[in-house]
Amino acid sequence: MEGERFFLRFLLNHVRGPESFQHLRTVKGIVYPTFREAAEKQGLMENDASIRECLLEASNSKMPSSLRKLFVTLLVYCQPTGVRSLWDEFYHFMAEDYNFPSPSNTNLVRDSVLYDVERMLKQLGKTITDYDLPDISIQLDGNIQLARAIHEEVSALVPPEDVHCVEHLNDDQRNSFDVIMEAIDGDTGRLFFIDGPGGTGKTYLYRAILATIKLRGQFGLAVASSGIAATLLHRGKTAHKTFGIPVTLHASSTWKFSKQDIEAQLVKHAAVIIWDEATMTHRHAYEAVDRSIRDLMGVDSPFGGKVVVFGGDFRQILLVVPKGTKAQTIDACLVRSTLWRHVQLLRLNQNMRSRNDEEFAEFLLRVGDGCEPMVDENMIKLPTSLCVTDGNHNSIDILVHEIFPSLTEHVGDVTYMVERAIITPTNNEANMLNEKILNEFVGEEKIYYSFDSVSEDRQNLYQPEFLNSLSFGGLPPHLLRLKVGSPIMLLRNIDASNGLCNGTRLICCRLMDHVIEAEILIGHCKGTRVFIPRIPLKTAEDVKLPFEMTRKQFPVKLCYALTINKSQGQTIPHVGIYLPQHVFSHGQLYVALSRGTSRQTTKILVSKGDIRGRNGVFTKNVVYKEVLLPRIS
Repeated sequence: MEGERFFLRFLLNHVRGPESFQHLRTVKGIVYPTFREAAEKQGLMENDASIRECLLEASNSKMPSSLRKLFVTLLVYCQPTGVRSLWDEFYHFMAEDYNFPSPSNTNLVRDSVLYDVERMLKQLGKTITDYDLPDISIQLDGNIQLARAIHEEVSALVPPEDVHCVEHLNDDQRNSFDVIMEAIDGDTGRLFFIDGPGGTGKTYLYRAILATIKLRGQFGLAVASSGIAATLLHRGKTAHKTFGIPVTLHASSTWKFSKQDIEAQLVKHAAVIIWDEATMTHRHAYEAVDRSIRDLMGVDSPFGGKVVVFGGDFRQILLVVPKGTKAQTIDACLVRSTLWRHVQLLRLNQNMRSRNDEEFAEFLLRVGDGCEPMVDENMIKLPTSLCVTDGNHNSIDILVHEIFPSLTEHVGDVTYMVERAIITPTNNEANMLNEKILNEFVGEEKIYYSFDSVSEDRQNLYQPEFLNSLSFGGLPPHLLRLKVGSPIMLLRNIDASNGLCNGTRLICCRLMDHVIEAEILIGHCKGTRVFIPRIPLKTAEDVKLPFEMTRKQFPVKLCYALTINKSQGQTIPHVGIYLPQHVFSHGQLYVALSRGTSRQTTKILVSKGDIRGRNGVFTKNVVYKEVLLPRIS
């Protein structure tokens, strides 16, 4: 309502050291006639044509498969208007890799693109009919006897690196493999739990099982409690998506599928279900899936008589119960479910990751089991070889240079970036470290501003600068600073089957105004180039605000440093651990120390590590022994 005065205020809040009104209206050397246009060109306001400009920038990269993924992401998460006009304008760019020379094949090319779009939409719970898109006129899937999803699962090629996994299993893995395959071959419903510390090869065992089944013409469902764990498995998906687990759980919940749904049929035909990081999911989720599969299969036995393989490590961080007590957290674990008495425990003890440093591996186990000698309220002494001293104010700089040596010489070095990170307990410390390291990183900085709004605020009670100042763990920052070559982490599950999930680490390749081109650093899609657009993100339910805020921003943040919780499930060969405050929940110290591969490449800085009258560096270790190595009756 204030018109130009509002946009002038907007510019004054963001432009540093303005010299005149004309200077405020100048962006990249061009003087714009109004403050509104200048604010739009500064990226401070959302342009009505931002989605089109996002696709236009991405289409110049000549990566049609990535452009199709971006198109689907925009359809699902940004709810664009004029979908048919966007399709008509960018269809030819999306079809560039379907090179059919004959003009008579025009319909085949169009249907090929639509089929690919439909496939990706279905992975995200949508179909082409939900949008104003052309119909597919040619049936591309000749196997009409199977649902398309089941056909894709059965016909998916086994990754070459998984084909020979069985030949390289160690004794522990081989024993577990034989027991599980015997249950699958005998078609006898069994529940297993693969228990093992980090580095003992749980994921390698899952890959061997899935590859063996696939080579027999069957398929298994690979799911994980976290998106990042799902990306480590071929065709892995999150458990919540695969089983339609409700966001709000209670003791009598069931999944949201009907028996005729494709998702339910996938479960019915699967030879085995493998559920990784099972310690991170609420027991009500398992009970909901168990209840639903019993109904689907018509068999009143655990999981309807299916073979289910859970896996995880109870030493690691457990599921998060918002504002929950220790007792509530323990009660929510799988071991407290009635299903647990049906589980056969299989243990992996041979640590492959730390096999060259047995002493370090044993120290990690003592920390995880809560057996390391303690003094003064859960404080343990850290090995001297791991510690960076906090004797002066430059200790953080020493830690940074230990983990990121010669940083300026490794711009664009993917291997260098994926092998290094600093982890810390809270987001505040991670943000501080990221800003510090980015300032040392060479290259031109690009700043992206978020567009923040409150949908029901018709009286403009919440000013933009107030909304911009809000920062929450699950949201990207209002002011996102990036450089080409800097590592970033995705903050949203966008498309887990294509490697884009909460926790995925990427490296910035190109920074455009409306889209970021990045390369995936981890998981089965490692090396894939993707486009990341701005998407609207809402504040979580557990954020105590009198309103629901929507922040439209690139769903990423820098990840030179990340929180301990975000690091779970990832191997980081050169890891630094920064503890300005001690850890505060079960398994955090164990997870932090076990991300690395050896004591030589693991460094830890503890700000409050002194105990009067004792030599050495000490820190707190929190362990809930009630969930460790549970008995099975």
